Amino acid sequence: MKKGFKDIIWNAMGSTLNAVNSLIFLIVVTRINGVKEAGIFTIGYATACLLYTIAVYYGRAFQVTDNTNEYSDKDYLVNRYISIFITIIIALLAAIILNYKFHKLLILLLLTIFRATDALAESLYAVLQRNDKLAIVGKSMTIKAILCYICFFIVDLMTNNVAMAIVAIIVINLILIVIYDKRQLKNCETSFDTFDKHHVWRLFKDGAFIFIFTFLTIYLVNSPKYVIDLTLSEESQTIYGIIAMPATVMSLLSNFICHPFLVKIKEVLAQKNYKSLTKIVLLLLAVTTLLGLFIIIVAFFLGIPVLNLLYGLELEQYKWPFMLIMIGALSYGLWQLISQILIAMRITRSQTIIVVTSSILAAVLSYILIQKSALIGAGLSYMIVMTFVFLLYSSLLGWTLVKRSKS
Repeated sequence: MKKGFKDIIWNAMGSTLNAVNSLIFLIVVTRINGVKEAGIFTIGYATACLLYTIAVYYGRAFQVTDNTNEYSDKDYLVNRYISIFITIIIALLAAIILNYKFHKLLILLLLTIFRATDALAESLYAVLQRNDKLAIVGKSMTIKAILCYICFFIVDLMTNNVAMAIVAIIVINLILIVIYDKRQLKNCETSFDTFDKHHVWRLFKDGAFIFIFTFLTIYLVNSPKYVIDLTLSEESQTIYGIIAMPATVMSLLSNFICHPFLVKIKEVLAQKNYKSLTKIVLLLLAVTTLLGLFIIIVAFFLGIPVLNLLYGLELEQYKWPFMLIMIGALSYGLWQLISQILIAMRITRSQTIIVVTSSILAAVLSYILIQKSALIGAGLSYMIVMTFVFLLYSSLLGWTLVKRSKS
């Protein structure tokens, strides 16, 4: 198997399995622990994903496409340790401020720690990818995902305790980071020997805009869930979580389509070859759009029946909220792809302005529509906001490419 094809296959497999982990976990919790517990898990996982952006901070694309060589791998890793510690503290404080009962607090804290282990692995994955070992990254994600699915199911089935199941997958992730991920770095060109504390803290400054718009991006995607948590029941939270879960496939598309091209994008940017970059961008957008439309068509005919089968619930009355979410998810996948390109180009300030503006829209629109139309309103607000952000991102990327091509 040719290396480029091998990278794409393993990255796609690993990204797919990780993108659907919340779907798998929610199926298990709904089936074993019931709809109410699934609602607690849903909002806990959504909040943990929001807090994950603090742990991962600048993200893998920033580290992989760093052409300056100013920061060592150890600088990035130490910075990641600090951001993870901050994330866990914030999760605890948030749960206390929101007056969560102990069980809900515990679920949120454990899910945050689980996502923090993913953030730690991402720092090592960036080093592997920069050394042209994306296939190894994909293998690691695949192994972790499969083992986590198995352990989560077995522990929850045996104990009927979601918290214990989350502890099990945290342990799995940590073990694999030590015995697999770190060992793979031995065959790479790395700079883990020393770190500069000034560089470590400067990374927080240099990655600030990336963090802000990534944090708000996750908020935008999950804004209906936070409004539901405040205004509707935990059962409604479970239903929304179920019908919104397939939308993760769209963000998955942008990841496994874009990631294999990051090193190539880094090269053409170093050469200032914006004609080649434009061709790459158009190709990625075209492929993502075609696959996204295919997924929407399949979802229209098979989505609800499959969800009924998976979760053991009757969801026919939620078909239109589901379809609104899937249409919005295509826009989400496209603007996530564009965002990766813009990060590689170090266009971060403008992205921050877009997501700050869109977050205000999302907060207001979600509250109004959900109060008025419950889950139909949730799906409609999601679709409107995702489409709005995609149009702004497309305009920003087009304007940037035209401007740089002329300079």
